[in-house]
Amino acid sequence: MLRVPITTTEPRIIDPSRLPIETSHGRMILMSSDMTLGALQALNLSTARVRIESLFASVKNLLGGLAYHFWSKYLEPVLAARVNILAAIEKSLARHLIVLGTLPLWAPRLATLFGNRTAAGSARPAAWSPPTSSVARRWPIGSAPSPKRACAEAEGGVVGCSECVTVESMMRLFSRQQELVLPKTRRQGVASGNLGSRILFARILTGVVILICAEVFSGASLKAGLWHPWTLLVTYWLYFAHFFFFTTFAVHTGRTSLSSLYLWGVLFGLHESWITKVIWHGYSGDGKFVMGHIGPYGFSEISMVFIFHPVMSFILPLAVTCLLCRPLRRLFPELAWFTGRSKGGRIAQVYLVLSLAPVMAMNSGGMLNLAVHLSVAIILLGALSRLAQPAFMASDGRAIVVFGIRGFVGLCVYLALLYGVTYIALRPEGRPSVAVQLFTFVFYAVAVAGLWLHRRRQPLPTVPVEKRESRLVVVLFAVLIGLAFVCTVLGEVSVLYPVIALNFVMWTCGGFALTLLCVLKGLQERFAHTA
Repeated sequence: MLRVPITTTEPRIIDPSRLPIETSHGRMILMSSDMTLGALQALNLSTARVRIESLFASVKNLLGGLAYHFWSKYLEPVLAARVNILAAIEKSLARHLIVLGTLPLWAPRLATLFGNRTAAGSARPAAWSPPTSSVARRWPIGSAPSPKRACAEAEGGVVGCSECVTVESMMRLFSRQQELVLPKTRRQGVASGNLGSRILFARILTGVVILICAEVFSGASLKAGLWHPWTLLVTYWLYFAHFFFFTTFAVHTGRTSLSSLYLWGVLFGLHESWITKVIWHGYSGDGKFVMGHIGPYGFSEISMVFIFHPVMSFILPLAVTCLLCRPLRRLFPELAWFTGRSKGGRIAQVYLVLSLAPVMAMNSGGMLNLAVHLSVAIILLGALSRLAQPAFMASDGRAIVVFGIRGFVGLCVYLALLYGVTYIALRPEGRPSVAVQLFTFVFYAVAVAGLWLHRRRQPLPTVPVEKRESRLVVVLFAVLIGLAFVCTVLGEVSVLYPVIALNFVMWTCGGFALTLLCVLKGLQERFAHTA
């Protein structure tokens, strides 16, 4: 702090030569426009500035007071519509008070842990003097100054005490205590032996979730069977490679918002052109479109690209994975909307259940076949969940959805071979003219442009995941299965055909609209960032 050799409070005009103020930055001269203040009274009011600034900083930035919050254009703002702001403020304030209350209590008792450190050649003694009780009286909780300033107050106003307790030192102590409390296997991470293989199980489980969402809920693989060699050798790994290819890209590029994930899903869904030729040649590969065509593309078939795969093959499996590995939510915080209690989220959940049930029933191959496949899927999910649980508990989730360099190169090689071989060998009669194939690249350009327009997101420190979300997913899964069994009976009477036709109309129109909204969202972010 300050060393003031004058004790009088009488003079109204202060001669600078009579009031040398020594600080850590050298000699200073304080000036006041209030000529009624004495010297020490002016100094006391000046030092109170620290408490005032700390109070305003807490009210403004921590509690959100004055309806103002500071954000740099380089920081990602909190999305009030998708984050529980009140819960975040409550937890942050509690931690703030705990830290500020713990430091003064521990400082006098932990001198041996943090003291006895002096720079080489220093003439001052190495013994560390803990702050006295005057520090607590001078700087109450909630307005504590830096440790060095507090110690200076305790030592009579001279900055430069031997060593001070810092927040970093306290955090190192907490980290050391955490290492003593945590089990050994939890602290060793990958070195514990099996975490690498557990991450592999977690990825395989994620692949099974994708397969169920995309192939079981649509009924696409139910008639052939999940155990069919084509499903096991091609379909599963097609979804696996595409999913982790785009999640790795999403995390590395920072395009992890909900609208960005939707555009990644559009790129995912475009495999229905080059690999399966569905949007060019129909579901059954006979060149007949179920509900007509839009130019060279099937009307209902194009919905696979613009809404089905973005939601069912990418966003929904990723949201479920975030529930299995809760730290993963900090990379994709906006997925909380998909499993949350907001009005829009509820509407999306109900619509998915009601729209998927008749489609799954129509393609199920009968009630018995549907029951067998669902039983196999549930057993497989349970077994893989037990094997992958250690990875979900010990990992922060990034290693599960983000491949390393060698793994990512392997994904690229596999996808290049998959596209090359299937383009030539799978349904060659489904390949349209060169002009139509080139025009398909316009869809890629639109999705890539939308992703480029979006701002880069940084991972959040922590994002709470409520247990209620996991229960909600289980309930929705059970309701979907129940409705699918009911619809299998109605499917015999062709009652479902009008419902499914209306559903495809909504999917196609909604897919185009959602893709356009995502691109416009990116455009809005780009202009807001440059403004």
